[in-house]
Amino acid sequence: MADHLNLMPGIPLTSKRSEGYNADKAKPDRARQATILAGILAGLSINGSAVFDTSEPATEVDEDDDPLGRLVLKFSGRAAFTTGAFGGFEMTPLGANEQNQFFVLSDKESRRLVGNLILRYADGEQDWDDHKSWQKLLDNIEGVEVYGRDDRADPSLSSLDFTSHEVVDVILWPTSLAADSIATRRAPGRVGEIRELIDAAAAVDTSIRILAVDDRPDTLLIRVATNQQLLDELLDHPLVEKVRGPLKPLIGRSEYINAPQPQVEASPYGAPIGVVDDLVVTGNPWLQGVVTHSAAFPVDHPYGPPTKHGTQVAGIAAYGSLSKLLSSGDLPRPNPIIAARVMESDPFGNPTVVGPPALTIEAALRWVAAQGAKVIVCSIAYPHADDDPIPSELTAVVDRLSRELQVVIVLASGNVSSIPSGLHWFKDYPHYLNEAGSRVAAPGGAALAVTVGAFSETDVPDVNAGGTRLPIAQARQIAPFSRTGPTRGSSKSGTRKPEFIAPGGNWVWDETLGSYPPDLSVSVVTLEPPQTGNGRVAGFSNGTSLAAPYVAHEIAKISTRYPSASPNLLRALSALSCVANTHPGSSEVLDREGTVAAAYGLPDASRVLESGGNRTILTYQGEIKTNSRIVHRLPIPEEFAAAGAYERHFRVALAFDPPVRRSRKDYIAGKMHFEFVRSHSLEEVIATYEAQPSSEEMERDANLKKLGLPKGRARPDMSPPRTKLSSNTLIRRDFSGAWLPEDEDYFLVVFHDHSPWSDSQKRAYETQDYALSIELLDSSRLNLDLHALVEVELRAQGRQRGRLRR
Repeated sequence: MADHLNLMPGIPLTSKRSEGYNADKAKPDRARQATILAGILAGLSINGSAVFDTSEPATEVDEDDDPLGRLVLKFSGRAAFTTGAFGGFEMTPLGANEQNQFFVLSDKESRRLVGNLILRYADGEQDWDDHKSWQKLLDNIEGVEVYGRDDRADPSLSSLDFTSHEVVDVILWPTSLAADSIATRRAPGRVGEIRELIDAAAAVDTSIRILAVDDRPDTLLIRVATNQQLLDELLDHPLVEKVRGPLKPLIGRSEYINAPQPQVEASPYGAPIGVVDDLVVTGNPWLQGVVTHSAAFPVDHPYGPPTKHGTQVAGIAAYGSLSKLLSSGDLPRPNPIIAARVMESDPFGNPTVVGPPALTIEAALRWVAAQGAKVIVCSIAYPHADDDPIPSELTAVVDRLSRELQVVIVLASGNVSSIPSGLHWFKDYPHYLNEAGSRVAAPGGAALAVTVGAFSETDVPDVNAGGTRLPIAQARQIAPFSRTGPTRGSSKSGTRKPEFIAPGGNWVWDETLGSYPPDLSVSVVTLEPPQTGNGRVAGFSNGTSLAAPYVAHEIAKISTRYPSASPNLLRALSALSCVANTHPGSSEVLDREGTVAAAYGLPDASRVLESGGNRTILTYQGEIKTNSRIVHRLPIPEEFAAAGAYERHFRVALAFDPPVRRSRKDYIAGKMHFEFVRSHSLEEVIATYEAQPSSEEMERDANLKKLGLPKGRARPDMSPPRTKLSSNTLIRRDFSGAWLPEDEDYFLVVFHDHSPWSDSQKRAYETQDYALSIELLDSSRLNLDLHALVEVELRAQGRQRGRLRR
């Protein structure tokens, strides 16, 4: 493995200045496809009865005259299926997965319809006068299987011996593929049908009983104490997706009680992390020697007793995830902690900031930065959504100091503690996270800081608390208390915050209690201040305040590896480290309604610490003249762009830190964005983008017009669209389209635009620091030494620049 490669400086342009490319999909081989479909039609049967019975139906259809009854079918395809065509087949869509498999509920008549369509297709009939979507669906099918009891039986069932009744979770097919109104009707119907089956069995065996029910459309579940006979019936029922055995949490009460102490005092290593919070109690043996500097602000305040909060945040900041402490009894070397106390316990035991928050936290941030911390976590937020008319004074302080002190400040998005009347924490999850009252709390809207929401790592409640608890969020979903975006911005889309998401715990719902009690098995493992007579070193808690130090720890790993990286580059690399287009915590509901759970996802520093082999990372730190643009030539090797169905990824992250002013409608002084351009020479790109007049120039001279920019594949789309991120100072966009070797030249055109501040403010803001991080990855050619090839391209570019200078 090797260091990152440095992108060559760009070429500044002097004046202002899309549709992406989609490769044509290959036409299906109809003869080959007809053979596949004919084989499916002839070969799929159960107990001698054809699944796709193509015989003529009786004049009067008797629903009982069906030897197979309702069946769940699993269609496999070359590409993802859509729900529409299956609805036309009179089949009920149930679910889809990432392997292009689609599950539907069918009956005899719907299977007869499909069988006859397959016959027509296999006969090579050219005059297809049915729905085009049906033909496209048949073009796509690679296989069809019956989803049976072996599919429904989770491996955990093998441990059941039924010496007494066993508790199982019966998971029903979700109804969320349907429209909301239809899903709302279907969910009770599916639950009701299975309840009738269970009630009939309970009438014979009174030990059978329902313990808990989740009737939300996306997470239909019935927990039941069952006998073997009822289990067999459930495994054969078409509305059942899965039956799982007793849930066993990874972490239980005994693990917390018996958490080990370190054999030797911890030896901190790497970039220090500032913690602005409550007192960090170093009496916990895992924190002894870890806190290298500490102070309290205001300096003359007679502090009262601390809460656990500071110790919990510092423990995660130092070590990252603490789950290994309970599972393996070991932890990695911690990062050194620089601790600034700004909170104490209020009369109700809650942490509260001492004095005016903006003054207190500003003093703490300045002191922490002076001690050498480039990464600072401040898990402090107001208890309500930031709906003030302008950014809060604390938000402005965080932004101003981020730029002035050259630090990365990591903030929590805040916790939702109440929801509108009429909504239910369990039944209406995650819809209430779309409400205005669930938006990010100040100072989480800070433009130059990074903000972190929370997701649930686990969804298995504490078994010792009884069988009536159900998790509100499933594993890897957004936590039920995590505040969401977007926050205020200068565009309609607002600012896409939180940028990141990290483990923050989960809640459970207990129908018997009618509340969400604390549950250690779904919570985040933390370090505890020592208590009299209690040798425990570990505890548990929930909140976005525990997700923020996790992200700070990941950013500090990058800073340790690259100590000369600017805060802008640290932010850019952190965004690049999130796996493209996937992030835990996102959900279909949130994405569909425009709510931001996390713009980029879960940072994983290990993905950006080294380059090498089939993956390389390029970085650049520099400045741009405000209200201008720069062209960076990209060193894309010919081998990377070779023709072929290779899985290639091109990702770009940009970070910059403009001045801010609370009183301005445009809170930040400038905006930046970039475009990916190819199939043009350097001279053509320069000529095109230099020729573009600015908006101000066009206002002054009506004869000036913007010239035509590259179109189609020459200026392809990246995801998300630029307009979605126009208010962000941390921007990551991904390209996953087609590559062709004839494109030859590749460029990144970087833009800066002034906000409409006053002329004097613009004159005081002449240059803008920025950083780029770029990833090239070919995950299908592991033997491709992409890093070495890019290095050769960079050397060639360097020689060319030298000749131009001479």
